[in-house]
Order: sequence, then C-alpha cells, then structure tokens
Amino acid sequence: SIRLVMFVLISYIYYFNLGSHTTIQFIFVMVASIGFCINHIMLITSFGKNYFPILIVMDSILTIGFVFLFPGSTLYLILFGVNAVTIFLFSESQKVITRFSVGFFLVWGVCIYYTYYATGVIDVMSNIVNFTFILFSAVVGRLIHKLELAQVENEKQYEELQKTHDALKDAHQQLHLFSQQVEELTLIRERNRISGEIHDTVGHKMTALLVQLQVAKELLDIQPEKSKQKVLLCEELARNALQEIRLSVRTFKDTDKPQSFITVTRKILEDYQKMTGLKSSFQLHGDASRIPISMQLDITRVIQESIT
Repeated sequence: SIRLVMFVLISYIYYFNLGSHTTIQFIFVMVASIGFCINHIMLITSFGKNYFPILIVMDSILTIGFVFLFPGSTLYLILFGVNAVTIFLFSESQKVITRFSVGFFLVWGVCIYYTYYATGVIDVMSNIVNFTFILFSAVVGRLIHKLELAQVENEKQYEELQKTHDALKDAHQQLHLFSQQVEELTLIRERNRISGEIHDTVGHKMTALLVQLQVAKELLDIQPEKSKQKVLLCEELARNALQEIRLSVRTFKDTDKPQSFITVTRKILEDYQKMTGLKSSFQLHGDASRIPISMQLDITRVIQESIT
C-alpha cells in the first residue's frame, strides 16, 4: 500500500541522498525498513486493528531514530504524517487521538532541540512545510474514517430496510391469506343467513302446503267438495309461498345496496301493495340512524312477516 511505500521511500532517501553514511546508519536503515514492513503487515490484520496504537508507537520510535542518526533533515515529519493518517483513520477514541497529538508535539520539540544541538541550525521553513503535511494527513485520515463510518451505517440501514421490507412482505401475504379466510367465512355466513331467511319465510308455508295436499288426497273420494276446498287452499298457500320467495329475493338485493332498512321496508310495502291490492302506510317515530345495522335486517324481517 501507499503507506508502506512512503516508509520505505523516506528510508531510501535518508540513506542515499544525505551525504556520506556510516555502517551504523546503514544497519539502522535496513532495520527500520524491515520494521516498517513488519508493522504494516501486522497493521492490516485483525491484530493491528485492535492494537494499532502499539504499532504506531513502534513506527514512531523508528522514526525518531532517523533524527538522531541523520540530524539536519526534517523528512522524519513526513513519516509522522503517514502515522497521523493511520491514527485518525483507525481510532474511534478522541482520548487516543489527543494523547498521540500531545506526544507528537513533545517528540517534535525534542527533535528540534537535538537537531539544533547537533548542527547548530534550525530549518524553520522546512519544519513548517512538513508540519503542514502532517495536518493535511490528519484531516484526510479523519475524513476517510467518517466516510467509512457513513458507509457502514448506510449498509446497516439498508439491511434493516431490507428486513423491514421482508417483514412487510410476509405481513402482506398473511393479510392476504387472512382476507381470503374472512371472505370465505363471510360467504358461508351469508349462505347460512339466506338459508335461514328462506326457512323462516317459506319453509313453514311449504310444510302447511304439504299437509293440506295430503288431506285433499284423503278427501278426494270421500268428500270431493271439501277436497276441492283444500286444493284451493293449497293454491293460495303456493301463491303466498311464491310471493314470499320474491319478497326475500327482493330484500336480499336491496340489502346489498347502501340503503337503510327504511328504504327497503318502503319497497317491500310497495311491492306487496302491487301484488295484493291492499293499501299500506308507513310511519316512523324517532331517529332511525341510531338503530344498529345488525338489527336493521331483523326489523325488516319482522315487518315482512307481519304483512304476510
């Protein structure tokens, strides 16, 4: 990665571009390069992410070595800048960042003092330029850190949104199944209601019709005139049963519409008047809207049975 390349490159520049060098300097550059490589490899592993402050301290110690073995150069600040990127990128604790920042300024002060002690010169402009690089590295590292956190948060929210979507999808399927069950139960209930209505309004008349037909059959040879009367009565019963069926069908159709039981009752009376010629009047007292819907059909049936 770029981080490792920077460490090795600065080590190379220290050794080959800073004049003559001794054996100790050569050995230190080799050791520092190897140390930087080992620390970097450990840093990109799970161990490095958990214990990166230790690895940063080790890199800083190697960096300080360049100050004491190669006094007069401020390239070591670039190495601190690379470490600054790592600290601000990996650190989740503001306390850790503060401690490293204070530690850097203390070490930097010691390095400046030693450089002046060894060379008698302080390159102020070079220190300022390289320190600016450290500030830039810290800002970039923190921005990348926040960007990664935002990406992780977005992925987390996406996963939660996906789970919510799946849950809503399951709930929709369950609601669809429940709606089907309710529809089936409603259909069964409606069938039972219609069966009950037909039984209550027509069943007893059909029973009476069957009894009168049996009586007429028995009287046919014994009392023909009375048998004829029974047949006429059966005809009347059949006619009334047919009227009841028509009235029931008419009531079912009307109750499917958004009409009150008052409208349905008036229609029943009008139809009944047309079929029988009997005049009827309808009077209402009180507020009909206060009657529960569940009771309106029962009231309609009572009125229907009464006029029948």
